[in-house]
Amino acid sequence: MRTGASGRITVRERVALVIEPETGCREELGRRLALEGFRVIACADVDAAIASVQSTTPDLVVIDVTLDRTALEALCRYVRAGADAGGPPILAVTDANDVEQALATRELGVTDFIRRPIAWDFLALRVRHLMRTAKAFAEAHEVRAGLAIAQRIAQVGSWEWDLDRDEIRWSEQLYRIFGFEPHAVCPSLDLFLERVPEADRQRIHDSLVDLLRGKPSVTLEQSVRRRDGTERIFLCYAETVLTAQGRARRVHGTVQDITERRRTEERIRQLAYFDGLTGLPNRTWFMERLDTAIATARRHRRLFAVMFLDLDKFKRINDTLGHHAGDELLSAFAKRVSQCIRKEDTVTRIGPGTEVVLSRLGGDEFCVLLTDLARSEDAGTVAERILAALAEPFVIAGYETFTSSSIGIAVYPHDGGNADELLKAADVAMYHSKERGRETFHFYDPVMNARAAERLVLESELRRAIEREEFVVHYQPVVDARDATLVGLEALVRWRHPTRGLLLPGQFVDVAEESRMLTSIGDQVLRMACTQLSRWRAEGRTLVPVSVNLSAHHFRKGDLPATIGALLTATGIGPGHLRIEITEGVLMADLDATLPVLRRLQAMGIRLALDDFGTGYSSLGHLQRLPFDDLKIDRSFTRDIGTDPDHAAITTAIIDLAHRLRRSVIAEGIEDTSQVDFLLAHRCHLMQGHLFGSPEPADLVAARLSVATLDDRPVAVAPATAV
Repeated sequence: MRTGASGRITVRERVALVIEPETGCREELGRRLALEGFRVIACADVDAAIASVQSTTPDLVVIDVTLDRTALEALCRYVRAGADAGGPPILAVTDANDVEQALATRELGVTDFIRRPIAWDFLALRVRHLMRTAKAFAEAHEVRAGLAIAQRIAQVGSWEWDLDRDEIRWSEQLYRIFGFEPHAVCPSLDLFLERVPEADRQRIHDSLVDLLRGKPSVTLEQSVRRRDGTERIFLCYAETVLTAQGRARRVHGTVQDITERRRTEERIRQLAYFDGLTGLPNRTWFMERLDTAIATARRHRRLFAVMFLDLDKFKRINDTLGHHAGDELLSAFAKRVSQCIRKEDTVTRIGPGTEVVLSRLGGDEFCVLLTDLARSEDAGTVAERILAALAEPFVIAGYETFTSSSIGIAVYPHDGGNADELLKAADVAMYHSKERGRETFHFYDPVMNARAAERLVLESELRRAIEREEFVVHYQPVVDARDATLVGLEALVRWRHPTRGLLLPGQFVDVAEESRMLTSIGDQVLRMACTQLSRWRAEGRTLVPVSVNLSAHHFRKGDLPATIGALLTATGIGPGHLRIEITEGVLMADLDATLPVLRRLQAMGIRLALDDFGTGYSSLGHLQRLPFDDLKIDRSFTRDIGTDPDHAAITTAIIDLAHRLRRSVIAEGIEDTSQVDFLLAHRCHLMQGHLFGSPEPADLVAARLSVATLDDRPVAVAPATAV
């Protein structure tokens, strides 16, 4: 068919090429073929025929075998070249008794013969038969070609095993799938078996035997080594063709390369069931495995344990060194715990049937599943191994870092009958370990539930306390120990609980931080401190800077300078009367985001203090460019400066560093005069601690703003810029 100028589909006319040197016969052949619907090109010799059909593909060729053989061979080669399905049928006209010559033309590709004298009616029948056969052959060729294309696209090859002849045939695509050029090797079962793992060969052999014995079909997924040595995964399907008597006659099969599909499925499975950071099973996988463990333990009346692990002080490390370092620590933690609970090591200490699985539930929370335990105490053995393994330091972001774990253990069936109950019990036991000093483990005890309930109650009460503004601020003096001059105050939060009385930060700050309420509390402290300064000024008292410690969340809010500026304007307080304290951990959590905020605050005239200096991980290179006015030495160093040479050396180094960087330095936690003497001798004059005054309510502190005393001596009040 073809499309004409009008766009209609028309049927292409059939062309017959006739090469006959005898004029009368040539003309009669042309007339007869025209009656059969052919457009006839009649030529006396081969050269003329080739010249006539250079732009036309004939559908039928009629030749006289008496022509020169070399010329005939050239003609046959010409009409077959580039033709689909082997080219047009060729009908040879032969003499009645010239059998040898007729047979010789077979080698040239002649399709059929007709003898002289030609029976013209029989010629019509012969031509019709040839054209029907050629059409069927062309259609079969198209089907095979289409099948080959489909197999190539789908990466599917086919094969056939003729059992009567014991012959195996492969499609061209199957050769390619195995890494061979089509027909480059002789297909055989042995050739296939050579390319599969030796351990799988018997399974394949048994499947073929099943087919030969009458099984309708078999499906196998098989790893196969290609000719180039690469391993691929093939899906093999085969079915049997039976005789009427039920005997296997042929086996047909397909082979499909599903390697990429399996890899994609594996990637999807990894995303669905495994943690991207540590490679451990995730919560989804763990919960499914836990349900299976419960069903198995219930059926066989066995014990198993769930261990809940939490990294101690992970938040501090994460905030100090940044999230990348936090991720590095989580990965290192997971690797070390995995190594210390390897099955081959653990079962020798517990029991041969025990399965040990570590999973990351999220954040810094991990779970260990210990199945088929002989005794509950065996879980404690594993917990001890984990804690011992974590005693060695980690090197994170170039720093030697120590971390430990608090572990809670719940045992089935004593501590819960389903996954949620067991995880809750292990979680409660883990929090109990944290409350008992961390770096330890505890088995679940029902009494712990009461403590967990108390924690939930405390969280709920904290939310109400924020709404009702139940928090108050106490102020602790900062003095110049050279003459006992009051130079500043630190605002410290207290919670006036409606039933439990006055609560110190240690009783609620951890819960506030974990429940993300610390920012709201800090906002209230900042507002109360500025409001109190405004009141003292209205009372005519001489003001000193008041320090307020802000959390990391405050600095992640881009509007902190604007918020403080609005608060100072509303209360009428100058920026020099407010000091913002920030710990090293908060600073290093996101230095790039925090540094611009600090610079804006300093540009507003607000003093900045780096709190707890020496306990975090800030580098000297960072410290040099940080906009701080004051460094505060943590009480963990000053407490033992008179008895511990290391603490004394660190404290001295911090003082010298502060002076060289032209920063003021404040020592915290001063309890006795020996500390004062040491610090004064090393040029640290500003101090804070119970020796100079404990945190007190605003009304008691107000008296010190008029006439401050130390050891019953009158003290002059320092101006606001004294610090």
